[in-house]
Amino acid sequence: MPRTTLFSHLIQRFGLHPEYLATEALGFILDRSPACRDATRDVAVACGATVDKTLVYRTQQVDEAGARPDVIGSPPGARPHVILEGKFWAGLTPNQPGGYLAELGSSQPGILFMVVPSERMAALWPEVRQRCQPHLLVSVDDAIPADDLIATRLTDGHVLAMVSWRLLLARMAVAAEAAHETDVREDITQLQSLCDVQDRGAFLPLRLDEVTDQTVPRRVLGYHALVNDIRQQAIDAGLASKDGLRWGGGFPKRHGAYLGLGQWGVLLAVALDLWGDHGYGPLRLCFQDWWRPEGATNWVGHVPFNEIARQLSPLAVSAQRDGLLGPIMLVPSDGRPVVALPLATGVEQHHIVAGVIDQLRRVHELLSTIVLPAPPAASLSPAELPDNQQDIQSFDA
Repeated sequence: MPRTTLFSHLIQRFGLHPEYLATEALGFILDRSPACRDATRDVAVACGATVDKTLVYRTQQVDEAGARPDVIGSPPGARPHVILEGKFWAGLTPNQPGGYLAELGSSQPGILFMVVPSERMAALWPEVRQRCQPHLLVSVDDAIPADDLIATRLTDGHVLAMVSWRLLLARMAVAAEAAHETDVREDITQLQSLCDVQDRGAFLPLRLDEVTDQTVPRRVLGYHALVNDIRQQAIDAGLASKDGLRWGGGFPKRHGAYLGLGQWGVLLAVALDLWGDHGYGPLRLCFQDWWRPEGATNWVGHVPFNEIARQLSPLAVSAQRDGLLGPIMLVPSDGRPVVALPLATGVEQHHIVAGVIDQLRRVHELLSTIVLPAPPAASLSPAELPDNQQDIQSFDA
């Protein structure tokens, strides 16, 4: 596990904005260290840019259009030749990258670096590149001079590049070490630690092999079964006891949130059991045995699962026409319909969420035509329902 330094600890402890602080730290290092400026210049040259050795670096300059390039390298009194835009996991702003590219001076070609986590590059680069279409890319082909580094040239001569924090800081660290810049090397270590901390727990773009590999959920369920078997054998051997205790510490099959989708009670869940049995990725929409008539305030029971399945028949696997890219209706052995919600791969999290919302909208439209009889007089009290008032909960189905 990466070492947490004092700098990264204070940022986490006091809730400081990590991107702003990392950017300020990067500018501070470049301002202090000729060796790090040379290392950055070498990376730019590898991307096909021509960068003057005399550039002066500064941070967070706001232009008239409101764009805020993070670190700017420019000759004294001149427009930027180099812009480094530091990001961790925040989404792109409207000015990225077009507003920043417009800030590059026209007297000579410059370079815009998007400095991002290594694991984010594959998903973020296509989106950054697509936003540059008004600037007209020279070619659809990208130059890839090294791991964690990718670049393309624009028709105005400028270079658009993406580099990982890992590669850029590693190059700077080597340069500072060789130049015996001990204090700078320690500063780089602090910044590297912050970047490592930001990578922990981040939602990484999904890979197709991950969501289609059914051995993953089966293995996780196997681990839970292993704990259960060890527990029982320890009890049988007289080594342990479960007197007065209940099973705890997590639930092996599904984790999700209850919600009302129109009049239907559903569970939106990561369902390891269904993923392992049927594939189609981890996310499922599971219909519950309670529903709420239109205009009513309480939930009632006796859900017509057969009618739900009939209305969702266009989503059945046998009815798919254009690949399994939309919601997929499955009917397990208990007769309750379940809808698999395939997740987009190789894209940012907000694209994944938007895709699932579109699938939920499709399910809602299909079910909105069901006409149900008047509900029974008795309705279910909150105590009789699952704990659906909590936003998120885990449970063992």
